[in-house]
Formats: sequence, C-alpha cells, structure tokens
Amino acid sequence: MALTVAVDLTPLDGVRLSHSAANCWEGIDGFGQFRVLGLEQFAGAWIRFRATLSSEDLNSIWPKLHFDCGNGFSSFGGKVLPRCSRAAPEVDYVFFLPRGLRAARLDVVSGSAHFFVSNVQATRLSKFSASIRMLAVVRAADGNVAGARHALRRLLTLVHRPSIFPLHDRYREIRLGGGYWYSDWIREFEAAPESFEAISRSCSAWTFKPALSVLMPVYNAPQARLCECIDSVIAQRYPNWELCIADDASTAAHIRTQLEAYARGDSRIKVVFRATTGGIAAATNSALALATGGYIALVDNDDALHPLALHYVADAIIRNLDAGLLYTDEDKLDAKGQRCEPHFKCAFNYELLLAQNMIGRLAVYRRDLVSELSEDDGCQEYDLALRAAETLNPSQIVHIPRVLYHSRAASGTWVSSGESKPYATTGARAALSAHLERIGKEGIVMAAPELPMMNRVRFSIPCPNPRVSIIIPTRDGGNRLGACLASIDRRTTYSPFDILVVDNGSRDASTLRLLRDIGKDRVCVIRDDSPFNFSALNNRAVARASGEFICLMNDDIEVITGDWIEEMLSFAAQPGVGAVGARLWYPNGLLQHGGVILGLRGAADHAHRYLPRGAPGYFGRAVLHQSLSAVTGACLMVRKSIYHQVDGLDETLAVSFNDIDFCLRLREAGFRNVWTPYAEMVHRESASRGRDTSTEQLNRVAAELHIMENRWGTLLLGDPAYSPNLTLEREDLSLACPPRLHYYCGVGERVFSKTGVSSRFQEYLELNSTVGR
Repeated sequence: MALTVAVDLTPLDGVRLSHSAANCWEGIDGFGQFRVLGLEQFAGAWIRFRATLSSEDLNSIWPKLHFDCGNGFSSFGGKVLPRCSRAAPEVDYVFFLPRGLRAARLDVVSGSAHFFVSNVQATRLSKFSASIRMLAVVRAADGNVAGARHALRRLLTLVHRPSIFPLHDRYREIRLGGGYWYSDWIREFEAAPESFEAISRSCSAWTFKPALSVLMPVYNAPQARLCECIDSVIAQRYPNWELCIADDASTAAHIRTQLEAYARGDSRIKVVFRATTGGIAAATNSALALATGGYIALVDNDDALHPLALHYVADAIIRNLDAGLLYTDEDKLDAKGQRCEPHFKCAFNYELLLAQNMIGRLAVYRRDLVSELSEDDGCQEYDLALRAAETLNPSQIVHIPRVLYHSRAASGTWVSSGESKPYATTGARAALSAHLERIGKEGIVMAAPELPMMNRVRFSIPCPNPRVSIIIPTRDGGNRLGACLASIDRRTTYSPFDILVVDNGSRDASTLRLLRDIGKDRVCVIRDDSPFNFSALNNRAVARASGEFICLMNDDIEVITGDWIEEMLSFAAQPGVGAVGARLWYPNGLLQHGGVILGLRGAADHAHRYLPRGAPGYFGRAVLHQSLSAVTGACLMVRKSIYHQVDGLDETLAVSFNDIDFCLRLREAGFRNVWTPYAEMVHRESASRGRDTSTEQLNRVAAELHIMENRWGTLLLGDPAYSPNLTLEREDLSLACPPRLHYYCGVGERVFSKTGVSSRFQEYLELNSTVGR
C-alpha cells in the first residue's frame, strides 16, 4: 500500500528567510539547503518525491538530494532532481532511497537567489508501482510501445527481471534532460551578445597583447559565405589580429573584387593572389608568408569564428605564456546557419591524437612551430598537430573549453563526412607513419576497425616477449573462475604468461576441486584466508609474481580477442604509459567499460555504459584508443616496476575505488593511463562479490568515497580526459547543465590542487552559477 507523508524541512546555515515576501527563502553564498525530515522511514524503498519550487531566477534552481548513511553527506553523487519551470513548478521524480539512510539534505539553488519551496511530499511505492510510473514516462517519450497488450507484456518483463534499474536509467535520462537541445544550452550557458563588450573590455588592462595572424586560403568560395567568414574575423572583440588571405587562383569573378575591397577597408587584412592553383596546403603556405604575428590560426574560407574567439585565445596565451599550441571546441553551421553538432574536446590526449585529429579547429600555433605546412592536401593540419606534439610538452598544449569555431556542416553525420574524402584519410595515415618514424617508435598504422576513416596504431612489443603475470583473486566462484581460465587458455595467442589465482578462503567443494586441479603448469594457486581486501590480495600476489608486466583480472572476466595481451602490452611497454585498460562488455552485448571518467555519478564511473556494439560513441571515443585518467581494475595491465613505484593498490580502499586511486597516483607520478578498445572481454560485473546492499557495505562504500574526496578533491570535478561541458550525471556524454569550466584541468584558467572537496564545493556552485555571463 502506498504511504504518503508530508516532509518537514529544517533550514541549514546556507539559507535564511527573506523579508521580500511571505514564505520566501534566500540562498546564502551559493546554497539553499534544508535538512529533510521523514525520508529515513523509506530507506531501501522506491519513492515518489514531490516539491513545489519557484524563483524569479529559475536558472538558479538546481535541486539535488544528498544522503547520509552513517559517514556524513557526500559532496558528490546524491540524487539530481528534475528542474522545474514557471509552467510546471512541481518537481515530481521516482527513485530508490539507499538502505541505511540516516539523514537527507535538499539543496535547492546554485547561486544566491530568492526562492519558494512548499508542498514537499514523499510516497513509498512498490517495485511494481514504481515501474508503472516510470514506464509511462518512457512510453510517452519514446513512442515505441504499440498497444496495451504489448505494453503490459513489456512491463511484466521489466518488473520480473532481477533489476528494474535499466528502466530507471532510461526514465532518469528523460526526466533529467538527456535530450537537452544545444540551442537551449547555448542560450543558457554561453555569454549573451549584450555581454560581449564587457567581457572584451578586460583586455584593455593587459600589458601584453599577443599578435594573432589568421590564415585563410580561398578558392572559389560562394560570395555570401566568404563574406560571412571574413566578417566574423572583423567582428572579433580582440583587436590585435591580422587576416592573411591567399587566393588560390580562383576562377570566380567575385573573389578578387571582394578580397580587394576588404583589404582597402581594413589595414589588418592582407591578400595575395596566387598565379596558379596549388591546393589548400600551398595556398595556406602563401598566406603564412604574409603573417607577422607571434601566433598563427587557421580558418577555412566558408567557416566562422565566434566573436570572442580571439579574445579567449589571447587570454589563454597570457595565462599560459609557454604554450605552443592552443585549441578550442567547435560546432557546425547547418544549411539554415543554425549551430549544431558541438564537439566538446578534452585536454591534450596523445593516444587519441594518434587515432584522430582531436586538435581540430580553432587551432592556434606559436609562430616558430609553423615554418611550413605539408603540401599534402587534406592532412596538412593533422601533420602540423603531430609535429607540434613532438616538440612541445603536454603542459604547453592548452585546450580552451569553449565553442569558438563554427564550420559548415557537410551532408550526413560527422562519421560519413570523413568517408567522403578518402585522399585525406590516406594522407593522414602517411603523416602518422612519418610521425612515428621521426620519434623512433615502431608500430603499424591501420584503419580503426569500427571507424575506417580514423586510425589505429599497434606498437611493436619488446623482443624477446616479456613475461606477463595474470593475477586473479577468487572465492567460491568455481564456475566463474573455470570459465575465465578456459577462455584465457583457449583464446590467448601470447607467450610467455603465467596465472596466479589468489584463493581468498573458498569453502565450496566444487571450487576447491577446481583449484586443486588447476594448480599445475602455468597456473599457481595462492591460498590467502585473510578478510577480503581486494587491494591487499593483489599487492601480496604481485610481490610473488615473476612477470615483468602484471595483469590484474577479475574472476568474472571471459576473453574475447585472442591477441588481448599483445594489444595491451603494445601500450603498457611504451615509455610514459602506466596502466592499460580493456574494453569490457556485459553478457548481453552492451558496453560495460569504455574507460573511466572522474566525477561521473560520484567519484568515477564508466563512459558510454550500455552502448550497443558497433556504436562509435561521442565523436568515436567508444571505439578509439585514448589516454584516460583511469581504467578499471577488472582487467588492467601495468609494468611491475611501475606498480611498485607507486606502492601498488591502497589497502585502505579495500573494495571500491582502489583501481581509480591507483591510476590517479600513476598519473600524479607522470604516467599516462591508456584505454584500448581492441582488447575485448565479457565482464559479469560484481558477480564475484555481489552488489553492495547491506548497511555495513553501504557504510564502507561511503567511507571509501570520503577517502577519494579528501585525497583527490576538485580533480574529481575536472577530469582533463573529459570535457567540462559534458555531464557527470549520465554516462552518455550529453550536455552538462551547468558546465564546470572553473574546475577543468586542461586550461590554465583556474586549476585547483588536491584538497578536500567539501571545502571547495561551495565555490564550485558559485562559479558555475555565473559561467559565461
């Protein structure tokens, strides 16, 4: 039976009654927090939470529930609630309350604002009732369930599954705005045109104003688009630029007339007319010969710059005076001139650069790095980016996480547009092979299997082949372990390797028989009856391992690709690489692990979770090798000496986050962590230990989360391998509302060191309530 209670709210220090109106509250210093009384009685149950929230400034209302299960309130995670509007001021949301709940806190606003809150209610729902309510929302949004009988059959199937959380995931995605329109995002979080003047006025106080040369090759561009492009440069709010145009012997009559008119009208515009057509690269080199600025930017003749593009570039140069390459986010202009397809990039990512030109546009290079562009049309900018990466330290390559460049949308998707220029793909692979040769690395360059217009690099492994020790902890998991070992034995093509099975106190008779039978050849069984501590079990096993490289593996893993060791080793053996992770699939064929993103749904979680096989993910990142801040310990390879260099897994993190913490300590020591999609396995997630459901387990998770917050602080909000413009609430890499620009570690705007998150979270809310304004 459904039970509805009126929830009492007790104001905390960050909120006070306002004198402006009755029942009006005011958030103080970025908070509007209340202690929620009465939810504890529903711990471990599905509930429907309702509240009426209103404010003159609806942009400031970002409701979120935080829970205390015995270790205090966590600054991360919590339960994000749907935003309200003037037309629909009521928050109405179905979710599962954690077991062991002792207290709850409602955060209403982000930023100082006056607001009203009333009619707060909670209704306990049965699993069936919760499913009905969620399915109704999913059906209304998806429109793909035909007929009542079909709907009932689907409902019963979902309800009688071991978990209804897949249904809840889709419900949450719909209710929290997974389909948030990019145009709405632009309007809400980018600087409004009326604020451009105030933003650009700050440069008047700069003592150093970098001179920026914009290079533009031109060939028979349509007059309207050519004018739009040049006008977008003239409209820049930053004044210290020059536009260097090289016409590549255009045959269209309007080109010379138009370009000469622009040159007469603005002394900062320089034009050269080539006698013969040489292609994009040759024309760009002709434009380069006109340049006198200390920094070079590249623009196509039918694209456009954001009015603040050069202002933000100059600002980033001043903040990073040793920068040699700066690049920005970009989007496209459709046939109607509307912005679409935003590409929100990450900080410099070497392994991703090998797979694709992740620098893209707008790219700005220090003049001494651009002596001449490659003459191969279609790959000249990729070649330039690779050459710059050879010369610069990663800290000298700066990402500006703002959409400052607008290119013209080709027909089809970004994937199909790459297929339309096979000469560019061939040239890119040639440029990549030349790059590897210049830096003295042996490797094979080939097409990425799932995105043939992108690249895959298989580095050569050391000769002779180094030994790899695979460490597999287990307890009473005979069937799982047997399937894991059988898949390794049947499919693995690499040699030499050995396996250390760590038996953590098995009692099951069939498991003990299996352990007795496998204890021969290259499988060694280590009996360890100590209390379960994943970190300690692995650390003790690594100390006994004979391999030069270590592979940590769960006993619920089954190998798919036979050359998985060769693939992971090809990266793990590279200088500067720490941990290497694999692509893991659920048994139903959906993606389980596509790399770890910090701050996602708490301290960290997996990107692109539940993505179907064959889907490329966000700009190919689900199918291309790349650097990431962390990879999962379910299958992780690392050089043994590096494992010891950072003191292995932290044994205070007995169950959760030990792999994430390990990877972050590797990165802190100067190593890159790499994820490769070409080592593939099935992972029956949490089959070994089960899910955390008891109060004791939930308290342990909260305590380990607290360790991560205190140790890594704001880094968990600013993963350099992820864009601050993409969400931390879902795994689908959709838009962040609001962005987290000030916590992003990929640009020198405002980077915080490791500190306790709780002391920084208020500042985070304050900063992001005014981002772009």
